[in-house]
Amino acid sequence: MSKSGWFSPPGVSAIAAVIFAFIAFFKDTLLKWWNRPKLRAELRRHPPDTSLIYYSGGHPLLYFRLKVWNEGRTAADKVEVYAKKLQKKEGEELHDITDFLPMNLT
Repeated sequence: MSKSGWFSPPGVSAIAAVIFAFIAFFKDTLLKWWNRPKLRAELRRHPPDTSLIYYSGGHPLLYFRLKVWNEGRTAADKVEVYAKKLQKKEGEELHDITDFLPMNLT
């Protein structure tokens, strides 16, 4: 008795050929996605990671030390940290600080 359909030997070999062709065509893209760097940042709200300094004008300056880790499978080359916005937590709500200018962090 011969089998017909997708689970017959010709059907299984056709499915395998399509899967292997997909892998061969997208191999580089799949490897980049699988081995990408995964960055995680942490900011603590106490010294020495956070410092409040008053300068002669009387306005406060806040200095933050942001720690960034790579939890991915490959090294992260040419990484830049960009602060897009600053928010203040009041109770359970976050409010945007409108005076904050977006900037690259060093």
